[in-house]
Amino acid sequence: MDEYNNLVDIDYKYLKKIREFIKIFKKELSHCNSNILKENLKTLKIIKRRPLRDGKDIIYASYEALNNVIYIFRGKYIFHELLHMATTVKNKDNIIHIGFACVDLNRKIKIGARINEGYTMLLTNRYFNNFLKSYKYYQIETHFMYMLEIILERNTLEKLYFEADFDRLIDLLLKYNSYENIKSFVFDMDKIYKKENDGVIKNINNFLIETYISKLSIYLESGIIDAIGLENNILKFIDDLCMIKINGKNNLQYIDLDNIEMKINLLNQKYIKRKK
Repeated sequence: MDEYNNLVDIDYKYLKKIREFIKIFKKELSHCNSNILKENLKTLKIIKRRPLRDGKDIIYASYEALNNVIYIFRGKYIFHELLHMATTVKNKDNIIHIGFACVDLNRKIKIGARINEGYTMLLTNRYFNNFLKSYKYYQIETHFMYMLEIILERNTLEKLYFEADFDRLIDLLLKYNSYENIKSFVFDMDKIYKKENDGVIKNINNFLIETYISKLSIYLESGIIDAIGLENNILKFIDDLCMIKINGKNNLQYIDLDNIEMKINLLNQKYIKRKK
């Protein structure tokens, strides 16, 4: 990406961070498509702006997808916004894809905002943690997207993210769950910070566990794992899922363990019959 060292309209302190971003991308994300990143770097603008208040939150940086502009107050936040820039593409139907989010400019509809912010934050922490030691935003959605990554696999999800391929993400999930459940998951993720969100959190946990069990059942039927492997993988998944507090409570309180045990038993019974 040496051809993008000519970003002369960008302040040198930000240019240094862009070069660092490209360096890390080439080293850690070489399996991902860089076409969107290359194209958007050609017209990227970075404007310093004082932080904005959004309710109780203070916004130190943001990315305006329509005009390819990063607004920033503190330089350390630029890597998160550069990830948004590197995954934003506008199609002919006036729809903007931003990683795993879609914005329909005609109908003024946005879906997938929280799954996108969660995954963007996951990658920010994974690859730019040295620059962001105190960056603690989007913790709940980041954790849920980490769990989704366990199901769909890291390299696969990273590739889809940098291709801004929301549709392909849905296609992969359709292997293990229904379209209605997937749609509900995406919409529920956008509701996680609303008041009285206990039902939403339970639904998200249930979706993730059901989807993972569905994948493991395929592995069980094909002989990749046995009944013991099935149970161990599910228990490990639940342990990982519970490594976060939501509304001051351990996430375990939002999980229906009896329902999970019943599903494991049903799968084991099928496995035993098949072995006979």
